[in-house]
Amino acid sequence: MKGERGMTLPFDGKSHEAVAGGMYLRPDANIELLSCRWHAWQHTMSPVQHALNLAFRQMPLLESFVANPAVHVASSADPALLGGPFVDLPASKVAEVVALIAATKERGANLLELAKSIRELYALLASKGKGYSLDAIYESLPEALKGVIELAYDVQHAPIVKIREELLRDDAYFKCAFREVALTRTPDVQRNFFINTPKMPEPEDVLLPLAFDSDALLSLVESRLHPVDLAALSRELGLGGETRQLQPFFTAEPPLRVEPEYKGKGVRARYFGHACVLLQSASTSVLIDPRFAFERDDTLAKFTYYDLPDKIGYAFVSHAHQDHFCPETMAQLRGRVGRFLVPRNNRGSICDPSMKLTVEELGFEHVEAMDDLQRIDIPGGYIVSIPFPGEHGGLEILSKHCALVVLEGLRFLFLVDSDAVDPALYKRLKKHIGHIDALFIGMECHGAPVTWLYGPLFPKTVLRRDDESRRGNGSNCDRAWSVVEELGCDNIYVYAMGMEPWNNHLLGLEYSSDSVQIMESNAFVDRCRAAGLSAERFKGCREFLFEAPAAASAPAEPVLEEA
Repeated sequence: MKGERGMTLPFDGKSHEAVAGGMYLRPDANIELLSCRWHAWQHTMSPVQHALNLAFRQMPLLESFVANPAVHVASSADPALLGGPFVDLPASKVAEVVALIAATKERGANLLELAKSIRELYALLASKGKGYSLDAIYESLPEALKGVIELAYDVQHAPIVKIREELLRDDAYFKCAFREVALTRTPDVQRNFFINTPKMPEPEDVLLPLAFDSDALLSLVESRLHPVDLAALSRELGLGGETRQLQPFFTAEPPLRVEPEYKGKGVRARYFGHACVLLQSASTSVLIDPRFAFERDDTLAKFTYYDLPDKIGYAFVSHAHQDHFCPETMAQLRGRVGRFLVPRNNRGSICDPSMKLTVEELGFEHVEAMDDLQRIDIPGGYIVSIPFPGEHGGLEILSKHCALVVLEGLRFLFLVDSDAVDPALYKRLKKHIGHIDALFIGMECHGAPVTWLYGPLFPKTVLRRDDESRRGNGSNCDRAWSVVEELGCDNIYVYAMGMEPWNNHLLGLEYSSDSVQIMESNAFVDRCRAAGLSAERFKGCREFLFEAPAAASAPAEPVLEEA
């Protein structure tokens, strides 16, 4: 196993001590979380958003596939249409899709009715919400909406709907959405794109009707690191003690672990791909945007899930997009995270459901929603929630924040997918941030149109010209450089570009050398280097050791040491 500069990384001896008769979940086994057979993400786990996606994206997609599978098959094979509204299944799956449509209409009937009621309410507000009191509308609300919404006007006297999400999560309209866990061995590069294709189980897959906060799911997750008795696990999973189905997913060989614990000086920074960074000191650890590979290789996936520490002090998630806030990944950290930090949402907004409630549904207990510039003290430093501009198509979404992590006198700034459209923001933030030792910034500067993720939530069709102009963009070269100029940064790392294959099914990205994202990030790295700064764009896993400065106020250079 090779790391930076060809160094050999020693393994943790404890992780190789096999327990007699015990079995471990294989690294190539996937634990997939499903909602109505679709990939579980923020908009299929929050009630209203799930209803609208089911009614106005997923069901129409399935019905279109059944009506004309050849169009979907041909379109899915075209790389130029990657991530488009086409079900990526063979025509032989038509009968199974017909069965899924029927099952969804039966088991998800309340959700489909909820979506219809919301659209009707918006139509009513469009005709009645002209500035006059909205009180009379409450009397005619459909049963699904009574007690869980509030009608109001904004300061420009436009009518708005506020959702009481906490109450709706307790309602039958939400609980009817069946939750399942699929145990599969499909390689990540072969998994279907999350937004346009449901999970159609293969004969070798195991489907488990488990709640996402269940003890049984926790036991399955823990079997990655701790040996289990398969018969006992089978009983807990509801399989009656029979082990035949589980055996292909388990092995007697303990997983390899590359020095998961760190007790050295300074800060060890491990990059697990995309936007996932782990900072470790002798006293604590901070995990940013957890998303990592499970299978190890000698090229990109040099660090995996197994190289995380047994106990993670803090997990910080920046925003609710599927490549940063991935329930499937987060569920496999349950029981290992001390405090889970998320941004506070625009309470009641139909386009901004609560990340805190979703994390709690995954079984985490210590979840905190942070406000802008809120500081949380940690051993040896602190974490500050930093404003996150752009990347959300101009929608009024508050549940997005960046992280300033100060640890052992070193200052790390994670700007994630920020679009620095207003450089004056960083001028104002400078006194709160200070000089940065390491800046991590995403430059996916030509993102998808706003309807790609949020389309089912809109009550009216968005004009094509408006849709094209409102994209989920990160910073381009000039905007990223304005941040560096304003803040002062010793080391700059371009990350969160979606270049690792284990994220393909979540992002639908396929770059070429002339893609604007690659050209802009190349130009930015060159510009930083020309100014005498250390800069590079990440792809795959990396490790750096940062030496603590002599004084907390002194900037620090990262020193890459051989382990």
